[in-house]
Amino acid sequence: ILLLLHALMLLGADEISSIENGGIRTIRSLGRILTLYRADPEPFLMSLPEWLAVGFGWVLSMPGWGVLAVIGGALAALFRARD
Repeated sequence: ILLLLHALMLLGADEISSIENGGIRTIRSLGRILTLYRADPEPFLMSLPEWLAVGFGWVLSMPGWGVLAVIGGALAALFRARD
């Protein structure tokens, strides 16, 4: 639930940034969000093999709210209460 709430917060922050920029769509990538949280992914990517760095780089270039929503939704479905 915390990942889903954080994804909604990031979606709202992107919308506010878009309004502040005069309607120009502003979407922050997961890599940029991690950098804002002082968890720069670049040193981690440089230590990975080339084929793995490309995959992680692709995920880090996606919208942050989307990645967190997918992970949070998958975890919520996986660990939901069963009858």
